[in-house]
Amino acid sequence: MIELTGTQRRHLNSVGHKLPCAAAIGNEGLSDEFIRHVDELFNQHELLKIRLPDISAAKRGECIAKITQTAKAICVGVVGRVAMIYRPFADPEKPGRIQLPD
Repeated sequence: MIELTGTQRRHLNSVGHKLPCAAAIGNEGLSDEFIRHVDELFNQHELLKIRLPDISAAKRGECIAKITQTAKAICVGVVGRVAMIYRPFADPEKPGRIQLPD
């Protein structure tokens, strides 16, 4: 699993602040198709904003945990019903890579 420092999390939050939501979980909940879609999005982007359904905070936490575990990503932060999830590209030379501070 990826380990991020507080400085790196703050940097990713500032980068992700202006990003649009890349995906939204419907009220029916998390599906395998949605998780595959998120995995495909991670092939194009390192940082994703995901809108969560209007459910209890505990269930939203379960959704985030399932997504991050399946996609081998890390949750950078959650504000309201929007989660910011990060997974670095496997190829360090891929264009669009986010440079993290040390």
